[in-house]
Amino acid sequence: MAAMLTSPKGRTTLGAAPVAIGSANDNQLVLDDSSVDAHHAEIKLETDGYKVTDLGSKNGTFVNDERIGRRTAMTLHNGDTLRLGNVNLNYRETDEVSTVSGPLRDQTTYKTSYSRPDTNSTNTTKASYSRPDTTARYERPVSVERPRSNWLWPLLGALAGLLLLGGLLSWMFMRNQNQNASTGSTGTTQNVTTPVNNTPTHLYQEFCTAVNAHNGADVFRLLGANYQQNFSQNEANLLANSASNCTASEINDQTGNAVLTYDFAPSGKIVANTTAALENNTWKMESQHLGASPTASLFQYCNNIEKADYNAAYHQLTGGMQGGLSTEQLTNEFSGMGVTSCKLANNDDGASKGSIDYTTNNGQKVMNYELTDDNGVWKINKQTAA
Repeated sequence: MAAMLTSPKGRTTLGAAPVAIGSANDNQLVLDDSSVDAHHAEIKLETDGYKVTDLGSKNGTFVNDERIGRRTAMTLHNGDTLRLGNVNLNYRETDEVSTVSGPLRDQTTYKTSYSRPDTNSTNTTKASYSRPDTTARYERPVSVERPRSNWLWPLLGALAGLLLLGGLLSWMFMRNQNQNASTGSTGTTQNVTTPVNNTPTHLYQEFCTAVNAHNGADVFRLLGANYQQNFSQNEANLLANSASNCTASEINDQTGNAVLTYDFAPSGKIVANTTAALENNTWKMESQHLGASPTASLFQYCNNIEKADYNAAYHQLTGGMQGGLSTEQLTNEFSGMGVTSCKLANNDDGASKGSIDYTTNNGQKVMNYELTDDNGVWKINKQTAA
């Protein structure tokens, strides 16, 4: 299989060896652009074709405007458009042409015979002389078996190949008519841009509006499909019901990165570094990393209790508190309460304390918590009933 990659540097032929792409000089394809990482991506031939792998780049690797995950490989198809940072590349597959030898010439062998006339004829009474028969007589030509024609099947195979190739080209044209390059009168190609429904700025503004309206359903709807596997609907409800305000800042419409700040009354705060990616031509939130704070630790503790992950909740306690409370005791306490949901209240990061309001089978129950900084991680040091 042979393929070609067209970039601002020109055309690069792809073979069996991997092709590393980045801004560093040790790459096979060097792209001098500030949006391209030193070692941004790699194209490698696998059993099912060429695949592109993002090497953990900052600004992402896109195939037909669809971002692939970090350290994730995606199979390339003829005509695909790659984007590394702000640099566009075009992937094309090339064909090999085979020749068919012509047929052998038919041959026929002929055999000719001539019979000599009998000139020794005599008569006892009168001598006579017979004129020789000078008419040439030919025997029937000896038929030699003709060699079998060796051109018919290759010709039929070539015709079938042309029909298949035409059908494949037609299918590829219909598949890529809204993505691939369109050819003008000069014979050059121009990229066709697929419309995008929103921008990262619109996404984060809509997300904070949903949080401020305490609308957990809309918060969850604005998450990407992969992120929804890690950030459940219950966690979205917890965020929407606990936070008193959400603001977005440092939004980058090119990379989809932003900083979200959540306020929790009266003086709690969580700062989250977030990323977004295109999903079906719509920007969706892809990940969210919460910064360390007493309120952030209580948020995670509340979420662990709500989803009955008591082992994870137990590891959020200090060593001193674990000395007086076992995992089994913590499990029995909260499973016996029958917690169905929870939300944060009375958060005070300055005093390193806050409360969690649990909804149980027997009604509401509020627990007060005090936290301490344990080597940069805020852990629960004390728990009392309100």
